[in-house]
Amino acid sequence: EDKDSLIHGKHPELRIYYPATIHFTNSLIDTIIDSVGVRNRGNTSIDNFKRPIKIDFKEFGGVKFYDHKKFNLKTEPNDPSLLREFLGLYVMREAGVPAARSSFASVYINNENMGLYLNIEQIDDEFLDRRFDNDTGNLYKCLYHDVPADLRDESTASDNQRYVIKTNEEINDRSKLVDLINVLADSDNPDFKSELAGIFEIDMFLKYMAVESLFGHWDSPTMLANNYYLYENELSGKTVLIPYDLDNTLGIDWLGADWSEFSFSDWPGGLWQSNALSIAVGRVPEFVERYEQYIVTDIKYLFNEEIL
Repeated sequence: EDKDSLIHGKHPELRIYYPATIHFTNSLIDTIIDSVGVRNRGNTSIDNFKRPIKIDFKEFGGVKFYDHKKFNLKTEPNDPSLLREFLGLYVMREAGVPAARSSFASVYINNENMGLYLNIEQIDDEFLDRRFDNDTGNLYKCLYHDVPADLRDESTASDNQRYVIKTNEEINDRSKLVDLINVLADSDNPDFKSELAGIFEIDMFLKYMAVESLFGHWDSPTMLANNYYLYENELSGKTVLIPYDLDNTLGIDWLGADWSEFSFSDWPGGLWQSNALSIAVGRVPEFVERYEQYIVTDIKYLFNEEIL
């Protein structure tokens, strides 16, 4: 009955957790985990005939699985190959961007083969600790929710639908997010370059943006001010951008554009000039030159037929 509700229920948007036991097996592991929660996940993909699934190892009093609290089983309905996000995350990581790990999984529910899924690492405090040796800062999931998460107006920093705070929720101190928005709003300031570099991991963002443009990732922070995380790393004192949801890439399009023909030099501003971060970066010649150098490096070592 729970299985039927999970894969055929009329209201997947309610994201109800169902109790389950999981048998996880691969070349290194063969183990059973009790007291696990499973539910529907996703936004536009949540009501497809093959529904994506969230696994929460602690929802019903269980324990973490190899230091993971959650897994995301994605169906990639926009991508018949199921390869685009896997490849995008791989190239991001190889390029020095803190992107999630992913692997393919054959999924069975009550012994019925549900098909192939992409299992993507959850971006949470465990992810932060693995990447930055620190998980104490604010983590925001930034989404286009009726309006873009464009980092333009400090009054929008409190909008928890655009900037969903995922850590330190009770304290909810968004002052560093406000500071970032205000610095970006003053990009004509002669000290802008040093001020931004003092509070934001700019080099990591340039590496990210190079891969984003190579993959034609338009449903993104640069193009649509959508699908990214911001983490305020208290060890470095800087905010870092973390990529998310890379399925609409390598030719997948909803907007009538051929992203393979879009100019690299125009990419930093975004098609609709929607993101204050990419606009501000595009106004600093040194940043643009470094971004273009990363594109050349990626094409040579990562974004080519042999590697992909």
